[in-house]
Amino acid sequence: RLGHGSSAVSGIGLDGGVSAARHDFVADCRVVTVLCKHHGLWLPAVLHYLQRAFNLSDTVVERVMKGIITDGVRLAKCGPPPTVCHHHANVCAEFLDLDYDAIYLRSRVSAKDCGGLLEKLGTTGQGTCSEEAVFLNGFGGSCEEKVAIGQISRMWAWVQKDDALRRDVEGLTPPETAQPLTLSWHDEHTASLLIGIESCAPLKEDLFGGCHTPSARSQELSAFGKRKWRDFRKGGMCVPADFGGTQATMTRQDFEIVIAKCKELELTLPSATLARGDSSSAQKERMIFRILLQSSPQEGREMLLQEGFIHDPAKASA
Repeated sequence: RLGHGSSAVSGIGLDGGVSAARHDFVADCRVVTVLCKHHGLWLPAVLHYLQRAFNLSDTVVERVMKGIITDGVRLAKCGPPPTVCHHHANVCAEFLDLDYDAIYLRSRVSAKDCGGLLEKLGTTGQGTCSEEAVFLNGFGGSCEEKVAIGQISRMWAWVQKDDALRRDVEGLTPPETAQPLTLSWHDEHTASLLIGIESCAPLKEDLFGGCHTPSARSQELSAFGKRKWRDFRKGGMCVPADFGGTQATMTRQDFEIVIAKCKELELTLPSATLARGDSSSAQKERMIFRILLQSSPQEGREMLLQEGFIHDPAKASA
């Protein structure tokens, strides 16, 4: 089992081009803990983190995946880990009770197959270090108002299970209220269709000087002549994603309004089971999303104005 005993951070605060470095230390003795985004898939997120953090080969990652004990998976609620979800707590803990659906996984790798894994992670008692770029807001109790991005360094080591229990390693055993889950593996044939907007016809030069070649490489400019998000990230700006992504600006007051409106709508939890029949709140929720999906931008805005999600600046100034 692998547990990291502590996290040290060397961060850069972004403020109009002026940077200030700081070093904090947060003790967080836990097993490998991976944050999966709401729109992400948990298994690829775990495997990608292992491969990136420990520089594992595809073969080793595949062995770890196939070694998952399928009948030992558990699902339970947990709070925000202090070195994984600190940025969530920094933003939302004052208004919301943060709960996470935690999936507890164990993987068993045979002695003959773990050679590549031990080469990267060392044997029992030896330590290794990994680094990751994250938001530092809220790390170690910091309260920066500006966006801070930096590196978190984690120290990892193999430990025996009995030793980990004595150390109270977080995440080693699921709580008694955890629900059992069963995983199964099977091959499935899938097909997909990728639709994209090109700036010109194949083997032609576009209006911005680029050429549509069969190299399948990302161009510096989009089909609409705009820079990619990754260029803004290189300049020190906080962007939602290197490719695609939508950025929205929200004030604290707007955030409180959204929370209040969501409570009024009584939105259904994604993890809730469907009951027979539709309640009035479920019908209202379905109607709102149905209108949004089939409406034009102007019609969607009018619906949001009518429901009170957004306010008309003209009426507010009048």
